[in-house]
Amino acid sequence: MDEPSRLYVIINLLNTFEKGTTYGKLYSWYREQLYQGRKMTNQDAYVEGIAELYKVNIIPYMEAWGLKISDEAKAKVYENNYPVMNILKDMVNDNTLQSIINGEGMDRKYGLVSNEVLQKYTTQGDMNLQIEIDDMRQIQGKVIQIKDGKDIIKSIKIENNQIEETLPVGTYFLQMPVINGYSYQYAYVQIKEDMENPQTYVYEKLEDIDYENYLMFRVLGYNYDTIAYQLTFKEQYTKTEIRYPNKFTNKVVVYNTLTNTIIPEYKAIDTVTRYTIIENGIVREDMSEENAEDVVYAQLKVHLVGIIEAYKQKVTEEELQNKRINYEEKTQIIDAYNQLREQDKIPYTSLINKIKQGGIPKITVIAPTLEFEKGTPIDVYTFIKAVDNEDGEIVIDKTSTVVKTNLKNDEAGSYFVTYEVSDSDNNVATKTIEITIIADEEEVLPPQIDEENKEETVVLEKDENTGNTNNSSSGNQNIVDSSNDNQENIEEELESVEDTIEIASLEQTENMNEEDKEKEVIESIQGTYEDEFGENVEDINSNEVSQKGNNIMIKVFVTIIIVAGVTFGIARKKLKANKRF
Repeated sequence: MDEPSRLYVIINLLNTFEKGTTYGKLYSWYREQLYQGRKMTNQDAYVEGIAELYKVNIIPYMEAWGLKISDEAKAKVYENNYPVMNILKDMVNDNTLQSIINGEGMDRKYGLVSNEVLQKYTTQGDMNLQIEIDDMRQIQGKVIQIKDGKDIIKSIKIENNQIEETLPVGTYFLQMPVINGYSYQYAYVQIKEDMENPQTYVYEKLEDIDYENYLMFRVLGYNYDTIAYQLTFKEQYTKTEIRYPNKFTNKVVVYNTLTNTIIPEYKAIDTVTRYTIIENGIVREDMSEENAEDVVYAQLKVHLVGIIEAYKQKVTEEELQNKRINYEEKTQIIDAYNQLREQDKIPYTSLINKIKQGGIPKITVIAPTLEFEKGTPIDVYTFIKAVDNEDGEIVIDKTSTVVKTNLKNDEAGSYFVTYEVSDSDNNVATKTIEITIIADEEEVLPPQIDEENKEETVVLEKDENTGNTNNSSSGNQNIVDSSNDNQENIEEELESVEDTIEIASLEQTENMNEEDKEKEVIESIQGTYEDEFGENVEDINSNEVSQKGNNIMIKVFVTIIIVAGVTFGIARKKLKANKRF
């Protein structure tokens, strides 16, 4: 781009934001980056600076003017999910253009405008995305996300290499799946008014880094600039012979260009030292081929492990959770790992799996309540939401989610539901929630112990068969405690029994000689009563009455019947005696 065009871009940028103040802010931001030791192009500085200062993405705008933005700058801007800005004239027809200029008070048709503004004046357009890859199986079932800042406009499951969708007019981040072993680039898609919107995304197969040719013969210097070293190739360049003065034999060495070190196993051993070239290096005349391969691999291993260890020490969990972050370096780490022997891979297998798989879905509970009345229909798939870095929001259904539960919506109680949600990389996230089924108000609840007081609360419940009200134990604190009323009723019955016994005793005294058997019966009944309840009825507390209330009522009732029977018998005998007289 020539200088006038570049200047035009800058002027448009400054006028879009805060005019004169924008340059000052950008200059201060750029100086701070220089102090931190960063080196960047002018266009990268504008892209990153405006993103950080104004929270917007102007990459499509800069690229539309032919300015190249580095992958590093793209990664920083796109991964922060800043909304994308558009060149107004490029996005709409002339009528809409004039409406936006008038309605928004804009003075430049090539100025920047947000998707939000465009969608106030325009409708929708069609996206036609062509995916190019040598093996479609690598991406089938994966998910494309169309994003406007943090908002996911659409998630599209890949079935074939042609994607057609209707989207609102605007510019969006095209978040493509990351495929191990293939290239990845940050991209965007533009949906323009009344225009075709073709887009092509290319996956290129990545070649492994070639570490084969890293051995080098060197002759170390020694005071004089004379030729004393001679290298001769033999047997169709498969063997070489090195001649060197005997006293300087150790000056002939083989060098590792990867680690910048001498390989001691390959040093010359005599005035004439012979080497044979093999597939994975060279063999000195006194070495076996197997031994030579081990030497070569040991040197390569130092380099490969160094690459992996350096990355392992600096990588963050956030980077491991997102396959797009630092993708190129991750590709190099995977490549280094693949060239290690199996036993040397073991310490790094877990790290490599994390790099390849990315993050697991994040599950959140979205249900407003997890309490339901007995018999309520329950759809457990509606209680959670899962979001994945690569797939976006995952549809919670039988395809993506395994549900394990003991839930019974027709029985009151607490139940657990465990979800196992899978993303397109087969990462699985697990979450367990608790659901409570609430009993009907008329349902008899089982007794519950008050953990603090270790006491049971007596409540009144309705018998489902008879409709009568019975006493039972429950921990429900909302039901009124009726134990005090029960105690008063029982004490009244006891007083009545005592009165009856007293009358019987008086009558028994008057008829002492005639009614000894009846006296024994009454004393036996009274003794049984005192053994059961104690002599001081008033000392019976509410807890004892609550726990034994039903049994007491039955016994009192039986006692009254027996005493009444005895009393009736005595009165009858007395009446007969009076008739005799």
